[in-house]
Amino acid sequence: MLLRTTLVALMMTSTTALAATVDENDTRLLTSMVTAALSRQAQLDVVAAEDVRRQMALEVERQTAGCDDERACIAEITEALGARYAVFGDATPVDDEVALTLNLFDKQTSSAAG
Repeated sequence: MLLRTTLVALMMTSTTALAATVDENDTRLLTSMVTAALSRQAQLDVVAAEDVRRQMALEVERQTAGCDDERACIAEITEALGARYAVFGDATPVDDEVALTLNLFDKQTSSAAG
């Protein structure tokens, strides 16, 4: 029997300085690509960013949870969705390319996993 782990794939972001290079459509596409790749892993049940958006607005959740610390906020969201892990990241321009940095957060340790 395969033990499956629930992972929340949060929306990828870009830094303010990247607004002209990596817009919201780009970050949505990157998020979809990461979510699709993770969903192909048999041991993962992936909760997509769009599913998270439908259940709660991230900023509203942060305010409601009283989160000042990003790790605490991610832990709250992960807990609310019944997941152990969350993946999130940001996009950074490197020459003519865009580098995507992904972070895997483990709710049980409240720290980066991997």
